[in-house]
Amino acid sequence: MKKYSDITVKYLKNQKKRTILTIIGIILSVALISSIPTMFYSMQKSEIKMVKRTVGDFHFAYSNVEYDLLNRLKNNPKVEDISVQVDVIKITFNGKYKLTITELNKKGFEMLPIHIKQGRLPQNNSEILIEKWALEKMDNKPGINDKVVFDVNGENKQYTVVGILENRINSQYFGETRGFTLLEKIPRDKKMNIYLKLKSKISIKNNIEEFEKMKGKGKFATNERLLRLLLQSSDSKGNKAIFIICGILIGLVIISTVAVIYNAFHISVLERIKQFGLLRSIGATPRQIRKIVFKEATLLSVIGVPIGIVSGIFGLKLVLFIVSRGGGILIKANEVEVSPYIIIGSILLGFISVYLSAFLPANTASKISPLDALNNRGSIKKEKIKKKKGIIYRFLNIEFAMAYKNIKRNRKRFRITVFSIMISVILFIVFSTFTDMINKIIDDGNEILNMDYQILKVSSQKENYMFTEEDYNWLKSINGVNKVYREYNTFYGSALIPTDKVSDLYKEVSKPNIIEHDNEKFNIIKVSINVYDSGKLDRSKDYIKYGLIDEDKLNAENGVILVVNNRLYSRELKKSITLDIANFKEGDNILIDINNPNQQKTYPKDGISLKVMAVLERVPFGNEYAQNGVKMITTKEVAEKIISKIDKEKYKENFKREFSGIYIRGFFIQLYENANRDVVTNKLRQLEQEDSTNRVIDVKADIKEQKRAMMQMKVFLYGFIVVIALIGSLNIINTVSTNMILRKREFSILKAIGMDMSQIKKMVVAEGVLYGLLGSIYGVIIGLPLSYLLYNQINGISIFPWTMPWNHIIIAITGAISIGLLSIIIPLKRIKNDNIIECIRIEE
Repeated sequence: MKKYSDITVKYLKNQKKRTILTIIGIILSVALISSIPTMFYSMQKSEIKMVKRTVGDFHFAYSNVEYDLLNRLKNNPKVEDISVQVDVIKITFNGKYKLTITELNKKGFEMLPIHIKQGRLPQNNSEILIEKWALEKMDNKPGINDKVVFDVNGENKQYTVVGILENRINSQYFGETRGFTLLEKIPRDKKMNIYLKLKSKISIKNNIEEFEKMKGKGKFATNERLLRLLLQSSDSKGNKAIFIICGILIGLVIISTVAVIYNAFHISVLERIKQFGLLRSIGATPRQIRKIVFKEATLLSVIGVPIGIVSGIFGLKLVLFIVSRGGGILIKANEVEVSPYIIIGSILLGFISVYLSAFLPANTASKISPLDALNNRGSIKKEKIKKKKGIIYRFLNIEFAMAYKNIKRNRKRFRITVFSIMISVILFIVFSTFTDMINKIIDDGNEILNMDYQILKVSSQKENYMFTEEDYNWLKSINGVNKVYREYNTFYGSALIPTDKVSDLYKEVSKPNIIEHDNEKFNIIKVSINVYDSGKLDRSKDYIKYGLIDEDKLNAENGVILVVNNRLYSRELKKSITLDIANFKEGDNILIDINNPNQQKTYPKDGISLKVMAVLERVPFGNEYAQNGVKMITTKEVAEKIISKIDKEKYKENFKREFSGIYIRGFFIQLYENANRDVVTNKLRQLEQEDSTNRVIDVKADIKEQKRAMMQMKVFLYGFIVVIALIGSLNIINTVSTNMILRKREFSILKAIGMDMSQIKKMVVAEGVLYGLLGSIYGVIIGLPLSYLLYNQINGISIFPWTMPWNHIIIAITGAISIGLLSIIIPLKRIKNDNIIECIRIEE
């Protein structure tokens, strides 16, 4: 050995267990550094792809503008791509359906959300793309390569169908669609729509105002969803909030990384104080001791950092794969996008974290006196001998008393272990509450996502606006149909809710009318009354927040089910607000005025008191949230009692139509998974052939897109939590296991002086509980303010009330204690079989 630092390699080879445990700490930390930014990056890229598919791959859009603007945009050095859209002709086919033939340049087919189900893109202006449902409505039901002829101002215009587009819900509902063909020559005398993308190095948000001024008499809009994801939105507060949120989360990950690696090194150094003392006693200087520790850090990081990066990314892909299989879709490996900047940053942060983590332990090792080190008193506090026992010891048995003494004797080891648990708890609480907050912003989806068809009336004829029970029974009899849900008409009125039950935020934003009656103040809030059949009520049970849904009890007790969760848009704040309008529980009564939909400031003479049987998290069918009011769900029988109070003349005055009672206005249909869709579709089309006011809408394609987008986000979010929980758990296991393994000599001495294995086990378990409990308490104390800081920033994008994350706190505390105790079991089994004399001879 030529120099003291040469001892490092020999030591690492000799102490394999300790070396492996330290490397595992580095691997876990670097895995955290690489996986979390990769998760964010992949989420962003995934959402960008989804927005480009559903909205379009453009930054700005002009509508109804002149050719001159197109010329100016083409010559603008900031513009990369331009899509031009010109509406050529509008025609009516099959007597009632409308088709707008639109010409697009080649870039238009790339930039706009045009998705071909079958076929190819048009190569000239005599080839066309049309939605599937529209082709089915045309004479002879044309398919790929078939000719379609339209009458345009008395002249026949012929096109060849070269592609079939996916059906869109809105176009089916309104009976209006577009056919897309190629724009071969841009007309100078026609109005047009223009979509454009700026070059990648150009700041989009700084150029919004400049491009908006160019619109002339036309209209200008930004692709706000895409710009927000690119952090180029015109909403500077929103952009700032996103930056701060990412900064907090990534900053927390970096701090946690340094902390975990620091723990690994610090425990290692503390347990080798005697060895460093021996080196000091034979002439090693403090500087040489520091060199030994830093060389050890370098060697361990060279091994741990690359493995950590690979483990982080592979682990992320594996977690997403497992989570997504449970959700019905499969996230492919290539959908987790890895940025070279993240890899380089992770390597640098990994090495920096290791050196920062080694700095304090190196100083500790270099500063300790040789005498203290040889006596191994560097980290152990010598206690004063007291004749009288403290109060706390009077209530503890010997095992718990020893556990308490161990914590007091070796404060540094105690702090390191508690700190490690605290970091894991902080990570879990912050990231899980962050996931909950994001879930409140995005839609969860409801039963509509499981539907295949919607059937509606689109008639303006007063005598033909309803379906019959015969229609319902006929639909149920179709082979392949699993469920048919009736859609009844909706009634509106006002709910009188005591002001102390109404949300303060709602009162501030919506300013509902207030009336006073019998010395009690009420807010008058709009209420919609929705009639559900037995099938819908059964599905609603999955959405219960409070109470129970029992159709017989609803009928017997004039019962209703409430949805008070609202999503509003504040023009003043320019952001959406999600909140519960009022605080209702099962058993409460709610007074409604069915003749007062306009919220007059009068107490109703003929108000109806209804009993709240259940409160739902969100609406099971239709829009997920109530819109600026209370959504009330009940049975047809109870609804009949409610509408019996309707003043028919007043109803006609309010709604400009005669009162019609309760009727079926449509259906939702769900098929069996193995059903033949084409056969069912052809059968359903008979409704349209028999009655032109019937409209059959194939909602599957649009809903599938929504479901995929929603599921993609859910998979990323819950994958996020799994990764954090996994790394946090492994961190606790590694720290506690290391702590146990490095105390083999101590446990052997205790066995030698008379403690049996069961007493040692009780002592160690007591220590584990104390570590877990204190680490969890500190983690909650720090984690909650950080979560609230994130909440304040997210409120810059969308407002919703703060709720204490009790479930995450309980999971974090029980998880930390349980994992800590589990990580003790294996080392204890090994210690049980160790030879006492050999372990006492160990020089750690």
